[in-house]
Amino acid sequence: MYKRILALLLSLSMALCLLTGCSTSSADSSADASVQAGDPADGDNQAVMEAINAAIPDEAKKDVISYLTDGALNKDSTILTVNGDNVKASYYLFWLARELNNLNLFYTQYGMPLDLSSEFREGKTIAQYLQESAENGVKTYYSIEQKAEEEGLELTDEEKAAVESYVAGLDDASVIYYGTTLEDQRTTYSQNQLNTTLNAHLTETGELSATEETIQDYIKDNGYYNCRYILFQVAEDASEEDDAAQKEKCQKAYDELSKLEGDALLAKFQEYQKDNPDGNTDEFTFDSTTSLTEGFREKLAELKEGELGMTDKTSYGYFTLLRLPVDTESVKSDYLQSAYHDMVSGWADGAEVKNTAEFDKLDVTAVCTKLLELQNLMNDAAQSATAAAEGSASAAS
Repeated sequence: MYKRILALLLSLSMALCLLTGCSTSSADSSADASVQAGDPADGDNQAVMEAINAAIPDEAKKDVISYLTDGALNKDSTILTVNGDNVKASYYLFWLARELNNLNLFYTQYGMPLDLSSEFREGKTIAQYLQESAENGVKTYYSIEQKAEEEGLELTDEEKAAVESYVAGLDDASVIYYGTTLEDQRTTYSQNQLNTTLNAHLTETGELSATEETIQDYIKDNGYYNCRYILFQVAEDASEEDDAAQKEKCQKAYDELSKLEGDALLAKFQEYQKDNPDGNTDEFTFDSTTSLTEGFREKLAELKEGELGMTDKTSYGYFTLLRLPVDTESVKSDYLQSAYHDMVSGWADGAEVKNTAEFDKLDVTAVCTKLLELQNLMNDAAQSATAAAEGSASAAS
């Protein structure tokens, strides 16, 4: 039950299909984030949520922004502008809290302490990285909203309903957990809906498009390959005789297939695949991010399209490979999504961001430290209440 309650608190971050996603995120996307206090499927949820709310300091309930900044700012403070649009501290702190939570989950997963003053990457401390990431999130979503406005786009009734349904599923605890307000969550999720609408609109109008040339460049730049393979599997504890026998079979297949070309080669290769179903029996397309056994990608890179190859022994055994052309249509959607991401990143990078005098009152390290303490209070309360409920249930049985 504790994990289910925690999933409710994490649902704010997980609900967004963010362009700015943190690569270190480890939130459990399989968790049931729809559980609400008082859900009849789990009668103890109400007691646990009451314990969480009781653990939240009154100051945080009144204005979590003021609480986290020790009164230096409040939920209505404007701390920066993006292309002239005002950004409130409560909106900014959501992005800061989201990045902090993702990073903290990652560090916790690997049993490492999160030291905000330690160096993270490129000479930046963790606190500096979090501040930069939060600003990037703000710039990105404001840029999306501003571009949508330029294009005359508005949310459809269905999208508005989706926003309100999302907001209705939040409570004070889940909002406070991310150092934000309900209204800022409505704004962020509305922008997220506009993101999808804008993407589709730019594709329909042709501003976002794909040509054969641009897709081919994308295939090359991202290490896409397409092939068929026949695996002659060798068990980890195989004897030398078994290993040699599989290698011989692979060599025999390679020698026989080498005598063929064109459609005849492809047809015979498919016969071998069906007779040796130790792996994929169809075409296999992958890119540079796909995890492969050592030697597979390297051998395929040596081959020309339509050419046959044979690997040395890999961790799986021996492969006979047939490199094929990459179907440009199959990667078109990937290319368009990547192109849209680059387009939005360009808007964000070019956005004019101006800090107000209020921004100088924001101590990112102090805010993040206090937010982690607040989240720990809420997590501990949920865990204790869950343990008590489970203990009562066990005694009753």
